[in-house]
Amino acid sequence: MHGSLLCLAKPLTILCEDYPGLLFSFLLLYSHQPFMKIVNTPIAQLSFDLANNILHIKVYEGANMNLENARTHYQKINSLVGARNYFALVDASNHYTIEEEAWKYASLPKIIFNRKAVAQYNIALSNRLTATYFTVNYKTSMPFKVFSTKDNALIWLKSLS
Repeated sequence: MHGSLLCLAKPLTILCEDYPGLLFSFLLLYSHQPFMKIVNTPIAQLSFDLANNILHIKVYEGANMNLENARTHYQKINSLVGARNYFALVDASNHYTIEEEAWKYASLPKIIFNRKAVAQYNIALSNRLTATYFTVNYKTSMPFKVFSTKDNALIWLKSLS
């Protein structure tokens, strides 16, 4: 078994030959972590946790969510998640701007047909005010909540599944 693992981990071959248990320990330690492909959009970095159907969204500092960027962003989201139902976990700690047309586009049922809920966390005060304004004035078709921590946001999302 050790030899077959070495074939799969060529960069670690020297270390593993010197320390035979290292590769096994490394694989054991990280095997519980779900593989997540990373995709970049004009607005954020995306990764999809297939095991839990959670789309992780890390909004870039200074991101401008205008209509053009929103279209590209959601095309990439839909390519990443496919037709799976999913929850969105948004790290909104960076300052960003969002235009009304982009919010309306991002709220269209045909664009977010498979998104079941959104949880934002680490949200800056200015982002919290913007999110509150849009959620009050432009209803979304899914639950949307703001949290101070990622852990609380994840607990809420997992309670919905």
